[in-house]
Amino acid sequence: MYRLAHLSDLHLPLHLSNPFSLLNKRLIGFLSWQFNRRHIHLNTVLESLKTDLHQQRPDHVVITGDIVNISLPKEYENAASWLEQLQDPEHLSVIPGNHDFYTHVPPDQSFNCWRSYMQGDIGHNHATDQAVTFPYVRQRGPLTIIGISTACPMPPFSAAGLIGGCQLEKLEQILSGLSGRDYCRIILMHHPPFSSDRHKRKQLKDIQPFLEIVRRHGAELILHGHMHVSSLRTVDGPAGDVPVIGVPSASASLKNPKGYARYHLYEISKSPEGWNIHVHVRGLSQNLLSPFIKEGNFDIVVPVSH
Repeated sequence: MYRLAHLSDLHLPLHLSNPFSLLNKRLIGFLSWQFNRRHIHLNTVLESLKTDLHQQRPDHVVITGDIVNISLPKEYENAASWLEQLQDPEHLSVIPGNHDFYTHVPPDQSFNCWRSYMQGDIGHNHATDQAVTFPYVRQRGPLTIIGISTACPMPPFSAAGLIGGCQLEKLEQILSGLSGRDYCRIILMHHPPFSSDRHKRKQLKDIQPFLEIVRRHGAELILHGHMHVSSLRTVDGPAGDVPVIGVPSASASLKNPKGYARYHLYEISKSPEGWNIHVHVRGLSQNLLSPFIKEGNFDIVVPVSH
């Protein structure tokens, strides 16, 4: 049995040192942080989550984006220090979210700070001194972790995402090459692969090409963040339904109207029926002695694709 932890949307504390850096879309994000988000996304919650995660001792941890807020170079540096305290790069995989690419920032001042958490294994977009490329592929135990970036600078007031043709082409090659092999393929993406009339400004722009690839080649699990709510849905795969699971913000306080902080622990094992995934939901509590508690659990069986 392999134990995987999934958290998302950290929105680490924002500290502004240069007001001139706000002379672009960042100004909107800063005002949102100043008047709203800083009262919701609390460092004390993140520190409690970190403590609980260390106590649970998962085999691997994944973070599905929005680690920072408005893509300031200093935010990337601070986030790198936080990630280092959470887990080492061998046991932690990260992908960016729309807030991590709020505006264009040169790679050496942005994602390269987190490069070691997004390095594919040898032969799968392995990054050394280069900028990170996506999708990346990491083999961990029985899991094949495939990290996609949906982060792309968007106009003001848009939180949409885009995978892009190059990534989609590589994703198809990766999933096709892994199809029928004895791996539990887990796709990490920030934006969920669903359309919504209510959330058009926040949704993934190339949902249908992504879903067509999954329909042809399959995957065992798709994990995402972005919406700050718990969700469990499915998409079509060649062997049946592919579960798609979202988690709330890992830093959200109990007063957050969208939902307080939670993360998931997945216990993954293989059986003749397919991949058995037992999900433990751990959430923020009001108990200061035990700030994160087990809230519930559910089971998923994913048929094996042939």
